[in-house]
Amino acid sequence: TAAIIDIGCGTGDVLNALSTSLQTTRLVGVEVVDDMLDIGRKESLALADSASGPSPEFVNSHMHTVSNDYPEFKDAFDLVISRWTYHHSKDLSRIFSVTQSLLKPNGWHVFLSNVVQAFSDSASPATYQVQLSEDFAVTNYALTVEDYLNALADSGFMTSEVALYSADHKIVHDPSELWFRK
Repeated sequence: TAAIIDIGCGTGDVLNALSTSLQTTRLVGVEVVDDMLDIGRKESLALADSASGPSPEFVNSHMHTVSNDYPEFKDAFDLVISRWTYHHSKDLSRIFSVTQSLLKPNGWHVFLSNVVQAFSDSASPATYQVQLSEDFAVTNYALTVEDYLNALADSGFMTSEVALYSADHKIVHDPSELWFRK
């Protein structure tokens, strides 16, 4: 069994699905938007009877500060997952240092993220705003695969496999997901 943390879990859909299909010791979702956490908690309660293990725990924290906000999370997880979150930060090295601190020895980090192109000569990522609601906007950074790989290496991760997909979901490189091991 594994302890899993989802950084930028949104409404907790992945964790709630895992709670009903996978035997785990702990599931934790990290999100900064309270409304999304509330949805995840409600769904978790609705699924509690069909859970294979513990129900997900949802916490409000930022991807840059979760290990400081919750020191008990350090070295506590076998797997860190994240989907469509990291492109909201221009400081990938900080994110990967945080995720590195959350992992047990030989833990894994699996993530999906937007990239603008494989490699770039640009020294600083371009930004653009996305208005998600009347009261909430996010900044997206145009990061490259090279940005991610350099930040992972700087944080001590070993890159196992990298897969790049085009907008129409065709494989551009290796037919696997992004897997990174501590």
